[in-house]
Amino acid sequence: MKILHAVCYAHLLRVLIANIENNPANVWSEKQRNLLITMKKEEKSSELGKNCSSVLLIKVLEHEFDEISS
Repeated sequence: MKILHAVCYAHLLRVLIANIENNPANVWSEKQRNLLITMKKEEKSSELGKNCSSVLLIKVLEHEFDEISS
């Protein structure tokens, strides 16, 4: 499968913020925004994927994403 397009972090964050501002009852967008910010902070504070604790953190964040998305 060839990837034709990807959305950058900043663009996705702007879309989520716009959804939150235009529909404050939209809990999904708020949760996704918070998760995205958490993931970005973790990425900056460590080299994700380089050690066992990072691998565990990635699994936790993936699980949280799955929970929000379902």
